[in-house]
Amino acid sequence: MNKIYRSVWNESLGAWVATSEITSAGLLHESTARGFPP
Repeated sequence: MNKIYRSVWNESLGAWVATSEITSAGLLHESTARGFPP
């Protein structure tokens, strides 16, 4: 089974991280805004 990832900028790490495309973008934005890693 293929795994599909998207790159998201993580402010707390100061780096691009790979996240699953299944995860909601809104949840990723909230978690990075609070300083939690995705």
